[in-house]
Amino acid sequence: MTTSMTNTPVIVMTTRQRGEGEPITGDAALAPLRKHRHPRLARICFELPEVTADSATGQHIAFRVRGKTFAYYLDNHHNDGRIAVACKVPLLAQSEMVEIDPVRCFVPPYLGYNGWVGYRLDVGAVDWGEVAELVRGSYRLIAPKRLAETVTG
Repeated sequence: MTTSMTNTPVIVMTTRQRGEGEPITGDAALAPLRKHRHPRLARICFELPEVTADSATGQHIAFRVRGKTFAYYLDNHHNDGRIAVACKVPLLAQSEMVEIDPVRCFVPPYLGYNGWVGYRLDVGAVDWGEVAELVRGSYRLIAPKRLAETVTG
């Protein structure tokens, strides 16, 4: 998603399966989040500067800043049964989070070795303040320096 001059979010979801389909924009791009009642995650991500969102499958959503992914919404990724957000964290934070709360936090396949952590949204009450902190921290690690410096909290 990008923001216009009026700071209105522009959400783009691209269908890439078999090279078919036109980009899905606007409200339709949030359908995977609504399925599990997690549009709050999208609002958290879209509060950050220059964010775009897309999905290759219509099931998972990648949140990006200037083409670099800082968060993924995962919906039963590789049939693991989890609904989660995955974010980049400092490597030591990853192991600490998983050790402290192994029910909620996990090392996601393919991403974990690069310092990403998964945070389950389908286990108990979600602490959205913690999710926002995780997303903002990931954004600051991924975004260009000048953009990252504009994000507090």
